[in-house]
Amino acid sequence: MASKKVDQQYDVLKRQNRRRLMGAVGMVAVTGMALAGMGSFKSVDSEAPLAASGAVQNVAGTQKVLPKVSLHNPETNTSEALETAADKQQALLLKQQEEAKLAEEKRLQAEEAKRQQALVDAQKKQQEEALAKRQQELKVAEEQKAAALLAQQQTEKAKQAQLLKSQQEDQKRQQAEAKRKAEQDKKLAEQKRQEELAEAKKRKQDEQKQAEATKRKAEQDKKLAEQKRQEDLVAAKQRKQDEQKQAEAAKRKAEQDKKLAEKKRQEDLAAANKRKQDEQKQAEAKRKAEQDKKLAAEREKKAQAALNNQKDAKPADSRTVVQVAAFKSEDKAQSIQKEIQALGLPANVVRVGSMARVRVGPYRNPADSEKAAAKLKQNGYSALIMQYQK
Repeated sequence: MASKKVDQQYDVLKRQNRRRLMGAVGMVAVTGMALAGMGSFKSVDSEAPLAASGAVQNVAGTQKVLPKVSLHNPETNTSEALETAADKQQALLLKQQEEAKLAEEKRLQAEEAKRQQALVDAQKKQQEEALAKRQQELKVAEEQKAAALLAQQQTEKAKQAQLLKSQQEDQKRQQAEAKRKAEQDKKLAEQKRQEELAEAKKRKQDEQKQAEATKRKAEQDKKLAEQKRQEDLVAAKQRKQDEQKQAEAAKRKAEQDKKLAEKKRQEDLAAANKRKQDEQKQAEAKRKAEQDKKLAAEREKKAQAALNNQKDAKPADSRTVVQVAAFKSEDKAQSIQKEIQALGLPANVVRVGSMARVRVGPYRNPADSEKAAAKLKQNGYSALIMQYQK
């Protein structure tokens, strides 16, 4: 993983150096083009005055050029120009101008060559510096990569050593585990052998018990078979006796049925006579009940009249109370008293013997007692109107 990271950093550094180098080359090219443009402008400007001066000189020369003298040869009928001192002077001036122009052109060419050489040298120097810087960066990257690789190798070596140590520990642990498992397997094998011996012994005992049980069952089955045979004989004998008894019973039953039929006939006759007598008695009882009813109504009227007379004859201080309940517990009686008082009734607790009685009243007017009793019944309480004198 460390080597991969170093390779990535190296690739990034190479790309950065490549971009820097291309930028430097571009800058050198642009600079060279700019300098070349400046040189061409200088050459045009320097040549322009020369051409201008030449033109002036030519113009002046044309103005100073004297007409050439020519000699005519009649024999050959030809003319031959004679070179004068002025012509020589003019030719010398033109030659000097040409030489000055050539010298100026050589000077400008030398300056241009020098300038181009300076540009080339600058470009070369920049390229060499960029190349040296890139080589230095590559060298640093290589050293970093080598250092990272060395660190990775050391890490891998440490990991391998740790892995070897772990493997050795695992091997020791596996050996110890194998030894422990072998001992455990040995114990389990011994335990299994003991269990198999115990199981075999138990199986043998079970087989013996089963054989004994089978033998006992066979004996019991034999006894049961003998017992069943005896029971069958007894049952056959009993059936024969029962058949005889049934025959005798049937005979007796027939005789008894005959007697019962005769008895039933006599009873039906007696029942008919009894029904007739009962009907007569019922009719007599009905007449008597009607008479008793009439007598009871007359007695009730007389009792009600006596009661009314008794009410009218009561002394002036007689009072009535409404008894609601009676409890052995004084607390329960007082709790009911508070509930009735919450209804707006004058409740009180009176101890009579071992019982605490809850009463409402007393009232002088019986109608008030009846109203209180009705209100108590409406709220779920029992109410019994009682009369007493103070």
